[in-house]
Amino acid sequence: MSKKNTMNEKKVKDYLEKNLDFFLDKPDILASLEIPHLKKGSVSLVERQIDILRKENKDLKDKLNEFIQNASSNHNLIHKIYEFAYNLIHSKNFEDTISISYKDLIEEFDVKECTFLFYNDVKLKNKDILLYKKNNKLLKPFKSFIDNNLPRCNKLKDEQLELLFKQPNDVKSCALIPLGINQKLGFLAISSDDENRFNPDMSMDYLKVIGQLISQSLKSHQLKSI
Repeated sequence: MSKKNTMNEKKVKDYLEKNLDFFLDKPDILASLEIPHLKKGSVSLVERQIDILRKENKDLKDKLNEFIQNASSNHNLIHKIYEFAYNLIHSKNFEDTISISYKDLIEEFDVKECTFLFYNDVKLKNKDILLYKKNNKLLKPFKSFIDNNLPRCNKLKDEQLELLFKQPNDVKSCALIPLGINQKLGFLAISSDDENRFNPDMSMDYLKVIGQLISQSLKSHQLKSI
């Protein structure tokens, strides 16, 4: 060993002896060190390394489990959307599309209540359909959503909930989904009794797909009736 290396090692040794807690806030360095396990007794650096590696291993396992759960959840969601699309393709008319949407959303997508609101008179027998002119003053609280033309999961005001749902007091979370290109048809409101079911931080992609599937089905029946 050269004299220079010996001097450097001495400096390191002297520094560490004066700063015994040096590695406490540097687990990344400690985890990468190669140190033989020495005597029993006080907690050695090897034992400290093992603790760090155990924690890192647990974090990796947690991330892996989360990834597996998300993958499984996404797989189930894709399957449900596929079945939903298949059912809509085989819908017979405008009202049949509404009925299929109600049934699938409530039974397959864990929705508590859903309401279709249309801007034009679509002449349907279904009593659950709401019909309002787009400039109706009752729709003023929805203006930013209507202008934005994207799914939304923000918390609604009491008057909005009362307009859209039969049981507004039971709504813990909800989503609004535009229908038609530039929302020319109207929108769909869905609710849940789980406050975390629909929230502003969730991905809106699948809600957008649901809106597009329903819109396309409604539009095709609309064109047939012209």
